[in-house]
Amino acid sequence: MVIDPAEAPSPAASTYTYEYDGKDWTGVCNTGLSQSPINIQPAVTVPLNVTGDLLPSLNFGSAGNVSVYNPGHTIQVVWKTLVNSSASVTLGALYGQPNATGNITVSGPGGTYTVNAQKRVPLTPQQWHVHTPSEHTINGRPAAMELHLVTSVSQKDAPACAATGCLAVFGTLYDIGMEPNAKLDPILSRLPEEQGLENAEALPADFQLVFKDFLPQNADTFVTYMGSLTTPPCTEGVLWTVLTSTSTISMSQLDDLKAALSLGHDEEEEGPAQLRCYPLKETPENDGSGPEPVAAGINSTDCTLAGRRINDRYPQPLNGRPIWGRTDASTQFSTI
Repeated sequence: MVIDPAEAPSPAASTYTYEYDGKDWTGVCNTGLSQSPINIQPAVTVPLNVTGDLLPSLNFGSAGNVSVYNPGHTIQVVWKTLVNSSASVTLGALYGQPNATGNITVSGPGGTYTVNAQKRVPLTPQQWHVHTPSEHTINGRPAAMELHLVTSVSQKDAPACAATGCLAVFGTLYDIGMEPNAKLDPILSRLPEEQGLENAEALPADFQLVFKDFLPQNADTFVTYMGSLTTPPCTEGVLWTVLTSTSTISMSQLDDLKAALSLGHDEEEEGPAQLRCYPLKETPENDGSGPEPVAAGINSTDCTLAGRRINDRYPQPLNGRPIWGRTDASTQFSTI
């Protein structure tokens, strides 16, 4: 199944909170079996057995007429123009069958079709936004921040998509670094002081947002799986690609981001002050998929690794979903 982007929530109109860890969210958020985020265990992923020409192309190019706004639960970056964007993915990957070759049968809002799994289709960047700490974890450990680049594929190119297309999201994890990340500075220097699109901060007219600046230096290892939106309505059918190498953000930059994310939120709100704890230990009996996995060696009573939840949903159960991984970077794919 693939998602209709029209079903994605309007952040400015959203009324959900993270007070109860998202456990009070309704609908598919509670009943879905293919929810995101997840805990990633690179060592136990299904190998991605495709040649270099069938790997995702992350040639997203650059964007102009860029603005930054706070829709209420994140900091979001939007743009009006794209330059030299030629990113693409195979139909097999888009429909959750990345190792498939030849023809496959797929179903979605647009109907049921037989398509060539190896056919490449273009990805159009729509926006990026951030979560802190990260929503996806690797071996139970969260990163300081996660950036989600949301892209779309048109129904013209992928017929099982809805008329408005379908979504593929690329996640980049950020650890704390000693020095500020200069590529983030133009965005973080224009964090809105108030919520709402009407209070968006525009970057200078000559500013170009170069997408590869927000990917890790080594973008050749990743995992991919079929999941969902990580905020209500948590619609499923989203293709996720999470890069397993990390970028960095300084503590001062992260503090600025957290301050902006706290706008409009009362620290005395009802509900527990959620800390990311790790009550489960990964063992052969527990695959570590959630809801709160922990890598071996982490003290299960330590709730200080990530601090209070700000806008991160906890990892969801896999429910038997395959997670495809590429840990051998001998064949590179382009990010230019």
